[in-house]
Amino acid sequence: MISTKYGKMNVIPADKIVSHSLSLYGEWAGDELDFLHELIKPGMRVLDVGAFIGTHTLAFAQFVGETGQVYSFEPRKEIYELLRSNVCANDLAHVNIFNMGLAEVAGSITLESVDITESINFGGMSIDNYIAGEVNNVYEVNISTVDALDLSVVDFIKLDVEGMERRVLEGAVNVIARDLPLIFCECNSLSSGYEIFEFCQPLNYRVFSILSNAFNPNNFNGVSDNIFGDAKEISLLLVPVSKVQALELENSFESLIELKNLEDFVLPLLHKPQYAHEVLANTNSASKLSLYFPSPAVDRDRQHHKEAQKESEIALAEKHLEIVNFELQLTKLNQKISALIIDVEVKQQEVYSLHTDIQQLVTSTSWRITKPLRSLAVFVKKILKLSSAASIYWQRNPSVNGQVRLLRTIWTELRAGGLQALKTRFRMFRQAVDSPIELANTAAKQNADDIDELKRALQSLELSVETIIFDHNGGGGSNTYTSELINSTVSEHVSVLRVYCWGADWYVQLRNKSPSNNALYITADLDNLFSCLNCSSARNIIVNSLYGYKFIERAIDLIVSLKTKLSSTLDFKVHDFHSLCPSPHLSDYTQKYCGVPIDHDVCQRCLPRNLSWYHAWFDSSDMAVDIDIWRKPFQRLFDSCDVITCFDESSLNILQTDFTIDQSKVDVVPHELNYFKCIDKKFVANSLSIGVIGTLSHIKGGDVVKELCSYIDQEQLEVPVVVIGESSTQLPASAIIHGRYSPSELPSLVESLGVSVVFMASIVPETFSYTISEAIEMGMPIVAFDIGAQGRRVKEYRLGQVVPVGASPEEILNAAKSIHKAAKE
Repeated sequence: MISTKYGKMNVIPADKIVSHSLSLYGEWAGDELDFLHELIKPGMRVLDVGAFIGTHTLAFAQFVGETGQVYSFEPRKEIYELLRSNVCANDLAHVNIFNMGLAEVAGSITLESVDITESINFGGMSIDNYIAGEVNNVYEVNISTVDALDLSVVDFIKLDVEGMERRVLEGAVNVIARDLPLIFCECNSLSSGYEIFEFCQPLNYRVFSILSNAFNPNNFNGVSDNIFGDAKEISLLLVPVSKVQALELENSFESLIELKNLEDFVLPLLHKPQYAHEVLANTNSASKLSLYFPSPAVDRDRQHHKEAQKESEIALAEKHLEIVNFELQLTKLNQKISALIIDVEVKQQEVYSLHTDIQQLVTSTSWRITKPLRSLAVFVKKILKLSSAASIYWQRNPSVNGQVRLLRTIWTELRAGGLQALKTRFRMFRQAVDSPIELANTAAKQNADDIDELKRALQSLELSVETIIFDHNGGGGSNTYTSELINSTVSEHVSVLRVYCWGADWYVQLRNKSPSNNALYITADLDNLFSCLNCSSARNIIVNSLYGYKFIERAIDLIVSLKTKLSSTLDFKVHDFHSLCPSPHLSDYTQKYCGVPIDHDVCQRCLPRNLSWYHAWFDSSDMAVDIDIWRKPFQRLFDSCDVITCFDESSLNILQTDFTIDQSKVDVVPHELNYFKCIDKKFVANSLSIGVIGTLSHIKGGDVVKELCSYIDQEQLEVPVVVIGESSTQLPASAIIHGRYSPSELPSLVESLGVSVVFMASIVPETFSYTISEAIEMGMPIVAFDIGAQGRRVKEYRLGQVVPVGASPEEILNAAKSIHKAAKE
């Protein structure tokens, strides 16, 4: 809805004439309505025949005031609905609207429905020439006559019915003879205009023409851009002879031209610039005489297009210059990056050297002069203010060789670069200690042999391989599972090859119970890796995890080809949901569980923003841009599998949201809990205390626990929250954080800390949960979110209660109270 000169109006966005003018200028036919305002007085009864969306209707309603009446007629139901809404929007109780047409006789007509989203001139549609054919989308419209309306008096009639003016007038003969109304008609051609002229002669009416400009420079919105050029509209005013003198005295005829014969019509029509193109160009004479009448609108559009093209060319040149400047900046940045890469490589070599120093320091055993050197170390710490780094040295139980190497390092760094160099050296040492996985992988690269050595051993049959395991090397539960699996498989004569990707390189770890155990081989080329693996005679292939793999689609296809070549069995272990999404836990870019949307457009919007799961060695080609393309190679992998091992049946349900999986291949094998036994089940305390077991992060529910603690504090409730483990999420001071623990300590910790309900806070679906297993083994009440393995197992546990993902702290607390009460009973 827009504001116009005549009131609030709904318009047709696709209408390129009337609605466009109303939207741009806030008015339509401004010159014409200004003239009609002089003729239509308060209290008059006005007919608006061909009202369209109500521009003239709303204006007439203002002119006649509340003491007058306006009767508006619009036959097309789609347009009528807009007319009705515009009358209602302006509370015009004195306007009467009718969904009907008017003609010389009453009856009905069949109309085809119009699509108001099409870009056409809706105001120029006629119902006069419609012929019903094989069209389904049609409806009937009633046709009446003015005489049949039974109106007590009519003072003014406006006709805009696209050539049907004479037919409407024929049906108004009695009203015209009785009331002598002023009649205002649209005139688009000589033939339709002269028909009206002929109608007026026996009725003693005189005919006048008026030319109105389509564009009003003083328009309602004050827009100066003229989209109509010099276009004009011609209308006819039919005046009873008895009323001419009165109107002349009011100076209403100053701009009018009286039409007394056919010739008088010609010049006004020719004065309408678009008349030649719209009417004369379509005549038989124009065709025979080969006359061409250009369209003013087309000429104007062509000029606008030329100007727009020129502006576009200028803008394009400016953009090109910007691109050139960006390319220069990019070149400079690439040079800086290259320099930084070289610097990083130098720093890495220093780290490797420092690591060797650390290892020698740690493994030293002589203590003959440790006391004086430790005293010296205290002095060094005070001088250099590097207590954190130096204390790590002392905690490693250094001996003579280690202390001497430490002093040599301090002296060398001070001589080479002063105190700043020594600080840098110790900072590198702290980073190495704080990131053991990174350090281990960095050291592994230095010690790894070229993969060609392994290939030669396989080709010569010096080495017999039973199983190949594809894995990641980032630590965690799936790597622990791999270690247990390998230890239960290998022997002196049976070897396992464990394959993983780290830092864009491919590694093969040889595992057996011979002197060659833990030998490591490396290659930078994926095809070279599989060329080596193809030389084995492995009977089993296990895909434990492909997380961190570059060129993942290519890697999957090579795994499938390897299975075929070796005639091996292929077992896929479902440790996560990396097959469904690069985000292995199915957390979206807001770090919430996505629920695996059925609408893949949701995934398309998430993928370019959910980048936190990609490794540093990935480039743009490794990052998913289409979720369907990401999942296709995994579907091929599942199709090739002999076994798909799930550790909980909920994992299969999640995979089946978008994968087709043969049920006969699925083997649900929960993890064993051999490491954890609790003979005495825990007694549930009378008071409620919530325990969270394990390390807290955002994914593991850190923010949920934080909000729960804050809610308990805000409500001043006596409900302790205990974290048995560590937390990378900053929790309120009221939370009790115990820190690291061993599984064997867990039962006694639960009892001593007074935990009465275990809260499994993970906000993403787990494929298995050792925490749930441990809590069930201890007989503890449990609350968990209703997702994944944790949700399924807790629902089936007699002391378990689930809450929906995203549940409020109050809902979580109520669930804990409920299951705590049930456990006591």
